Amino acid sequence: MNIPIPLFTAIFIAAVLSLQSTSLASEIDRPLTKTVASLIKKAGSGDHSAAEKLANITHGSAAAQIGDTQLAALAALLDSPSGAVRLWTAAALGNFGLRAAIHAPRLQHIVSSEACNMTGISAAATASVALEKMGMTPNPPGCRRKSNASAPGE
Repeated sequence: MNIPIPLFTAIFIAAVLSLQSTSLASEIDRPLTKTVASLIKKAGSGDHSAAEKLANITHGSAAAQIGDTQLAALAALLDSPSGAVRLWTAAALGNFGLRAAIHAPRLQHIVSSEACNMTGISAAATASVALEKMGMTPNPPGCRRKSNASAPGE
């Protein structure tokens, strides 16, 4: 039986990993961190193409080069009013895997609050994938199907 890691355990592991990643601070590629900082600023003002670039930049080994401060700033973009920015931010956080597990509650909130309205690719669907990349099982939303009984003509 495959039991998902409890949230508190995942957060503890992420905290331990983030302590280990602080030793990487002196090895961080400065141009990359400047680019990430610039893109976070642009995405914060609603530029979804900047958020998409963040998701692309953090794919693969580059995520290890991003410091914890920038990871937290990236996660703050989950509060953007732009669905596209939230979508790409969730994708970027998924690229960090377990290291971003501390932000899992915010991702779960997106799944719970937006999944009922999703059509096609959405922030909620992407947040679900990000949670799975962190080794967690997203909680299904509590959506209620609308009754057609009150539809006109019935």
